[in-house]
Amino acid sequence: MRLAILLICALLAPVSAAAQEAWLQIAAERNIDRARAVAEQFSGALPGISLIELGSSWIAVAAGPLPEAQAAALLRDLRATGAIPRDSYLSDGARFGEVLWRAGTALPPPPDGSGTAQPAETPPGAAPVDAARLREAQRALAFQALYAGPLDGQVTNETRAAIARWQAAAGYGETGSLDDAQLTALLAPMQAAEAPMGFETVQDDVTGITIDIPSALVAFDRHDAPYAHYAPRAESGVSLRVISLPGEAPMLRALFEVLQADPEIPETGFRELEGDSFVVMGSDAARTAYAWAEARDGAIKGFVLFWPAGGSAGSDLTARDRAVSRLRASFVANPTQVMALPPAQAPRTEPAPEPVLWRRAGVAVSAEGAVLTVADGLDRCARITLGAGRAGRVMVSDGRLALLQPEEPSGAALPAMLLAAPVAPGTVVTLAGFGQGGDSVRATPVPARVEGQQGALLTLDASLLQGDGGGPVLTDTGALAGLVMPGTPPRAVATPVLREFLVQAGVLLADAAPQAAPLTALAQAQRAQLLTVAVTCWP
Repeated sequence: MRLAILLICALLAPVSAAAQEAWLQIAAERNIDRARAVAEQFSGALPGISLIELGSSWIAVAAGPLPEAQAAALLRDLRATGAIPRDSYLSDGARFGEVLWRAGTALPPPPDGSGTAQPAETPPGAAPVDAARLREAQRALAFQALYAGPLDGQVTNETRAAIARWQAAAGYGETGSLDDAQLTALLAPMQAAEAPMGFETVQDDVTGITIDIPSALVAFDRHDAPYAHYAPRAESGVSLRVISLPGEAPMLRALFEVLQADPEIPETGFRELEGDSFVVMGSDAARTAYAWAEARDGAIKGFVLFWPAGGSAGSDLTARDRAVSRLRASFVANPTQVMALPPAQAPRTEPAPEPVLWRRAGVAVSAEGAVLTVADGLDRCARITLGAGRAGRVMVSDGRLALLQPEEPSGAALPAMLLAAPVAPGTVVTLAGFGQGGDSVRATPVPARVEGQQGALLTLDASLLQGDGGGPVLTDTGALAGLVMPGTPPRAVATPVLREFLVQAGVLLADAAPQAAPLTALAQAQRAQLLTVAVTCWP
């Protein structure tokens, strides 16, 4: 990213020194160490990177000052390449206070209380402020570029100052607080801009999330852990996934990698994983995508919004940014409710073309197309097909595992490699399967964590569906660490048992190299899809 920024800076044309100057404000933080971390990403790549006091313990990360035309061109180009957050903007510096740090100088120690925004004093006799009402006011102020603080519904000095700025521009007295009529006037421009999207509040007890959905553009489709899917309505081209799964920081990092490898999210764009949350943005000629999630209280919640690049009403990027703002501002998560449906309750995404008893997963274990899967239910199958309809039969079964052979060699892809050493508790792994029992491997393999081992079985922290049984458990190097068992609780047959069964069946799999380098997220997703084979049981 730094090289891209340097190239953009080098291409900017010189501008007259007499031109009006502006700052490019990249971020605002309440903690000076976090602000410094952001500044260091751009130090040496953007001119005059500084940390500047904003008031109420907020610190701006800004570049400049630059001639206004040059700063505007820089902002446009950096946004287009995803090199800076989309909420970066130009500032005339009127609100800036003391310069706390400038690139190339030593950072002073943070002042006492610098990590927390200070609440403003409430005027004597004032009525208590409704947090939801104030959050909407903050959002409307941000919509008009008058406020850059958090949408937290808290009465801070920064919020009061922003209200006073709006009141001055609108011809009201600068009190820093809003009566009902002023709030209505403040909200009107934002509400008019959002009206075509038809936002409605949805409380989803399956995901444990309450959120304002652009119901004129999307409609609920299905639950498919770890997502609630909202499909495009009419010709909008907009779709939404609401994220809900159990987990903490390791699972959040795994989900971050999974989304970066998601083929539906364009590769070109901004990616950031910081602390307990992440943002993944991507864009190409057809669409843009914005993903956000955070880990809190043992649950990971968030959303992915897909937006067309053009060609339909409301598909411009300004409307997309408004939708993202509304989704983020309205997002309320209940950590006690997560996306973990029992397999028997999992809704089907679509009917099968003809009746089947079940469809689950298996793992390719030979170049001829042999498939390792779980044996449960195979005795009820009048016939078995592998993959896209190839006839198969049971070669060996011990009641728990089964080796299936296609009637005709398939020339399958490279088979699995076994994990040589036991998998350690706490290891983040990737699961692949067929979710609701559909025809294709999940586009985004599901992150999970190994909790421990009980005899021959690994215990997993994962959200599994009926079609995931028999699917692979893969380490970050792509090695096979286990085979998912159907049903609950989430478990998998461990590698030593798989190895012994395969040896007795006459199949020898290579061990993964002990020091193998971790795969990229994209390579991991591709390997999961190559190894995972549909096993269909027909009556």
